[in-house]
Amino acid sequence: MKKVLFPLFVLLALPLIHSGCSVFTPIGDAISHMYENTVSYFNAYYNAKQAFDDAENEIRTATSAARSLGQKRTNRFVVPASAKQKLTVVIDKCSSLLTFHSTSSFVDNTLVLLGKSHFYLEEFTKAERKFTELIEQYPSSSFVLESKLWQARSLDHLGKREEALKSAEALAAESESLGEEETAAEALLLAAALYEGLGNQQKAVAQYERVAALTDDDEMLAETDLRLADLYFSAGQYDKAVPAYYKAAELTSDIASGYQAKLQAAVALRERKAFNEALEVTDDLTRDFRYKEYVGMTRLERARILFAGDRKEEAINEYRFLDTAFARTDVGPLASFRIGEFLEKEIGDYDSATTFFNRASLNRNTSVYETARRKAAALTGYRELRRSVAHDDSLLLVNMEHDSLAMKADSLRRLLAGASIELGDIFEADLMLPDSAVAWYRWSLALGVDSVKSPRALFVLAEIAAAHPDKQFGNPRDYYLKIIQQFPRSKFADQSREIVGLPKQEQQTDAAEQLFVEAERDIERERYESALLALSGITARFPGSPFAAKSEYTIGRIYEHRLSKPDSALAHFKKLMEQHGSSKYAAAIRTRLTEMPAPVQDTTKVSPNVPQMKQ
Repeated sequence: MKKVLFPLFVLLALPLIHSGCSVFTPIGDAISHMYENTVSYFNAYYNAKQAFDDAENEIRTATSAARSLGQKRTNRFVVPASAKQKLTVVIDKCSSLLTFHSTSSFVDNTLVLLGKSHFYLEEFTKAERKFTELIEQYPSSSFVLESKLWQARSLDHLGKREEALKSAEALAAESESLGEEETAAEALLLAAALYEGLGNQQKAVAQYERVAALTDDDEMLAETDLRLADLYFSAGQYDKAVPAYYKAAELTSDIASGYQAKLQAAVALRERKAFNEALEVTDDLTRDFRYKEYVGMTRLERARILFAGDRKEEAINEYRFLDTAFARTDVGPLASFRIGEFLEKEIGDYDSATTFFNRASLNRNTSVYETARRKAAALTGYRELRRSVAHDDSLLLVNMEHDSLAMKADSLRRLLAGASIELGDIFEADLMLPDSAVAWYRWSLALGVDSVKSPRALFVLAEIAAAHPDKQFGNPRDYYLKIIQQFPRSKFADQSREIVGLPKQEQQTDAAEQLFVEAERDIERERYESALLALSGITARFPGSPFAAKSEYTIGRIYEHRLSKPDSALAHFKKLMEQHGSSKYAAAIRTRLTEMPAPVQDTTKVSPNVPQMKQ
């Protein structure tokens, strides 16, 4: 940073300014005016610089704290609200300085502050422009190398990773040739992170290793070792990650960074299945007074180590303690989630698991929030569907013995089949338990065939089977062939043909669809008898067509709204429920059936459209 020095002639002229000598009054006035401007500029810049330094310290502290809570080390940063306010003030002050003091020798200082402030506020385009302005308009400034570094960082955040990498490597070479080794090391750190982002781990490691040869700054070396350790960890090279974490912890004087390094060493040891050594690390962290504020995270990792080491009872007790003692922190919901997973997957207690997933979803700031919310909703849906299945299943047994009940067994089977498919969906997509999903999909198929849902259930079964080469869920080809044979006109049949290598079936004219179109024309022309004849023909000739349910629904609508025959409408709506209970048309009238009045028996004349009830 430039030192702010008053020009020597200003100091020498100060006695003359206040001497009262009339000869020097014009000169004194000019010098006095220049002095006031210089002091005014200096004060404004000093205040802006002080505000920026305070904001940057807050950002470093917040970013370090976030990383200590398990966030991956990246080029991202955490900006607290108070820091944002300070940076906004910095931008205002710097903008005023550039407007009213554009010829000052301190413009480059101001441009750097302005660029960094925009950067931390994630206004990367503005930041990049300010750094570029300094580089191009003030090529001899002592801030050029620093501006090039921040320019490259801005390009990275703008998604211009290749351009940022090129700039960072060029800057590293330039800085090293000028003896600016610290700047060269920072440029190499950025280049290494960019190589990581591009998936080139080998080059990233090489750049990190070069940093160690350029700097003796302990904090920069600690940052390098932490990033290198994270890289090894991501690659599953835990034997290399552990010593790198230990080395970083020894080098840094930052408490949060030191804690993170040691905690990650414990995580790496857990992954390496060195459970006893990992527990020793967490126990040391718990006893260390410097890490008292992180005791919740430490004990959370300790519980994970116990669970991974098959000491599950101890682990669950630890999780339960954290769930209670740290309920108002980020640790409590994480512990709640682990308990929920245990109850769901190992105990099968879905009701209790739902309770803990709901607790885990109360804090939006945790990494498990979305998953916990989804699991809680899925298990709630499971409970309701399971209750519905149990109810319908009992009704089915009664119906098989008492045929006089209004709801027929076939209709109940369809309801059960539809609910079973929904349960399969919950286990497959939300809970990711393929065993249970397969059981429910197969049960739905055993209950009855639905021309819409059954082929989808078979297709999902095929996908699950394909994801398990050990064929514990069957051969996927068998499922695909069954779709082709049983549901040749389904959209899943074409996909299945493509997967098994069969030619696609040529599109044929759908006779049911044609009849339905004709019926619609008759309805528009108010030729209802003709329309009813066409629609009845569809239900009789094409019972498996998607238009069968639509036709039955339309017949009921005609009787109800066009012909004012509610008894006939009710008869056809009931027929729709019995034969196409899982269709969207049945869903549309299910609630209304309970609201429609029961048909009145006319002993003199019975409509042929209303079926006789058995006495």
